[in-house]
Amino acid sequence: MKYRPHGEQHDPAAIIFDIPPPYDDNWTVVSTLRLLPSMHDRGVVITTTHKAHLERRVGPTEAVEIVGKPNDTQEVLEAVKRELDSIGWGASKGPPSPPVAR
Repeated sequence: MKYRPHGEQHDPAAIIFDIPPPYDDNWTVVSTLRLLPSMHDRGVVITTTHKAHLERRVGPTEAVEIVGKPNDTQEVLEAVKRELDSIGWGASKGPPSPPVAR
């Protein structure tokens, strides 16, 4: 496979990142990821199975709590769809336009 620079393989409008224990370490990963220049115009949906535990460790978050049997892909997809719909990223609208630099 030929190497392709970032962005040439895929260019998602949003990513889903699950925060499992250890919450501190995984929160650091997603926080660092969100600071990358390539992430500035992308949405990030953060999921976790225990939002209260996460927030006790890192403070208030916008994480979506998903509790269900392990690997319940349908439940995860439905929770993420609800969250995207709630912020105006529903299937009919797509992601919002990137902010304009001023």
